[in-house]
Amino acid sequence: MASLEQQLADERPTQLARFEVLAPEFRARYEELDTRTHRFLAEEWQTRNSEPAESLRPQPPRDFIRHPVILFTMFVDGSHSEEKLRVAESVLGPDELRRVLGEDPVGGPPLCSWSNGALITSSNTIRNTHHLARFIRATQAEPSGIASVIEWGGGYGNFAKLFRRLHGGAPTYVIVDTPLFSCIQWLYLSSIFGRGEVELITGVDTPIAKRKINLVPITAVEQVPLTADLFVSTWALNESTPEAQRYVVERDWFAAAHLLLGMHDGEPLIGAACQGGAECLPVGELMPHQNYVLRWGNVSRTPPARGAWSPTDRTRQSAPTMATRVDATPPAHP
Repeated sequence: MASLEQQLADERPTQLARFEVLAPEFRARYEELDTRTHRFLAEEWQTRNSEPAESLRPQPPRDFIRHPVILFTMFVDGSHSEEKLRVAESVLGPDELRRVLGEDPVGGPPLCSWSNGALITSSNTIRNTHHLARFIRATQAEPSGIASVIEWGGGYGNFAKLFRRLHGGAPTYVIVDTPLFSCIQWLYLSSIFGRGEVELITGVDTPIAKRKINLVPITAVEQVPLTADLFVSTWALNESTPEAQRYVVERDWFAAAHLLLGMHDGEPLIGAACQGGAECLPVGELMPHQNYVLRWGNVSRTPPARGAWSPTDRTRQSAPTMATRVDATPPAHP
């Protein structure tokens, strides 16, 4: 019997063919970018980027997702996968979940099977699908109605891929990340969706492409005009520097009416978001001491004045909660 990896390769050969064409360009794309240390990048992430920046050049291997830095920071064990899938299925329905959840062979992610081996996926895809399902369940959001997204910290591009599939169309999607991970995202997402669907933003002279995936290195984010309907950051913004957090809050989350945030307990950003109309929902036993901070639709909010908020403000304790509004076993989302 063929391995899970071989089954995926046989199912989606076009993606792997694209990868073979694109991977030799990785070094040149990386060298186009400003890779200097930036005040928005925490020292921990500077360290985590330095080693793979060397080992992935000149050309990432076929299994680049298995690099230790990517595995350690983006994959979790599968101990709660069944519960995450149960929640996601209750929201999306079995057919839609199956469509979104199927894994891709690009990068060689660690694989697992679901539904008695009928579907091949990964723990990271399950985790990100669960985040999206919780957002939809709590807010009754319709992803297909979201025209533009900014994601702060996008890993290797998995969440963006899932959102686009769930959306069903082509929203204008922006990922802000380190120069290295912007290039990893370029390789991953271009291999899956095609080169023409992904733009690597090299500076102010490169406009945001409508209805495509745009990758903005953190070294260029202040130079590029950015606004969106939805701002997403699942535990990346609270691992950025205080300067980065202040920048995002003072930009009023890039004017996004809707928020999907993942935050540690006690994180001052929770209070900042809740003061602007968001609500806090503990993740629960799947991720103790972690929270979703969500905002959907037109809410009354006043953008903070410049300098009015500090990352040291401990306003978490007064943050309102969605917990009383979310049923323990909600009906499936229509």
